[in-house]
Amino acid sequence: MPGLGFARACIAAAFVALGCAPLAAQALTLVTATSSLGNQHDYSGIGFKFHVNSAITISQLGVFDSGADGIAGTTTLWTTLFDSSGNVIVASAFTNSDAGALESFFRYKDIAPTTLGVGDYILAGYGWDASNLEYNSFIVDGLNTTTFNASPLVTFVDTRFGPQNSSIAHTIAPTNVFPDHSFNSVNMHFQSAVPEPATLALWAVGLGFVGLRRRRRA
Repeated sequence: MPGLGFARACIAAAFVALGCAPLAAQALTLVTATSSLGNQHDYSGIGFKFHVNSAITISQLGVFDSGADGIAGTTTLWTTLFDSSGNVIVASAFTNSDAGALESFFRYKDIAPTTLGVGDYILAGYGWDASNLEYNSFIVDGLNTTTFNASPLVTFVDTRFGPQNSSIAHTIAPTNVFPDHSFNSVNMHFQSAVPEPATLALWAVGLGFVGLRRRRRA
């Protein structure tokens, strides 16, 4: 039967793809913390600008947790994602009672899956104080030592910060640029928005069976 042969071919293709790629891509982090302890709180809107080279989907936003001991006091730390024009795309609040899950000195909270197309974006953190510090690598060694994770999906553009000694609202994108400073302040989990080969293969299997059933009914 021609229809049965087509379905079998789809199944074979699926098994080949499953052997070549994972069913679901593992979420990537944007940066890696270079220190477990923060060292400043003089600025707000601390983060960076990055370029998306191929569409990605963000599943979580993260904020740096100095000492990995939670958000201290009544402070609310914010992580906000902006588009290149400074418009808020999504933001997450982190508090003592709702700090999110700890992973490698960052606290993460789920967001509705958010897809970013090719272009520039800004990710920044707000609310730092004496009990909740972010980390500035330049103070320690004069170098940009925060690791911006190597991925063909995204590229580092520059470091961003807001006014000194100011608690600017988390809805205002930072515009000042520090080419020689690097901060542990914010992070995010993301993955490619393009389906994995295995996912496409399973979709083909499903399509094949649907076609086969329709032929049989006919």
